[in-house]
Amino acid sequence: RVLTPVSRMFSSKSAADNWFDYSNSELWLYHTGNCRAEQWTQLASIWSKMYGIKDPNKIVHSAYGHVFKSRKGNKSQWEMAKQLLINDMYTRRAFLQFLLPEYSHDSIDVPCSIIVTFKRSAPDLSLGSDDFGVDVVYFMRSTDILFGLPHDIMWAKSLSIRMQMELA
Repeated sequence: RVLTPVSRMFSSKSAADNWFDYSNSELWLYHTGNCRAEQWTQLASIWSKMYGIKDPNKIVHSAYGHVFKSRKGNKSQWEMAKQLLINDMYTRRAFLQFLLPEYSHDSIDVPCSIIVTFKRSAPDLSLGSDDFGVDVVYFMRSTDILFGLPHDIMWAKSLSIRMQMELA
């Protein structure tokens, strides 16, 4: 049995037509490290419902951009993972943790993604390049298959591409 296409599951034609724009905006906020509710509540009503009025002091926990920001005087998770891959292309220690301990008890917004690991892959010589690729393994505790999963797939792929570009 073929399921109804996702675009028909949106409450309005405008929402279905703007899915790609939303996804790109979400990726942009992630990759710029912007986790402020003030920005996210402008993107979609779901964030306004969870975080209320545009409060610049609130942090959206599902906004995974925190992995690009340094914490407590240390390098960012992103920089540490990248450096591990530079030092040892076969390392199994290059990872990002999305679900931080301080977020795990929040009753409003707990990230569905937990962790992503990176591993440099052998070059695909059929492509005429000797550049190494980057494999990503993405772990989730849950996701909404209609609305969450498409964004999570784009996010995971964008991390792979960004890491590969920075290592090239």
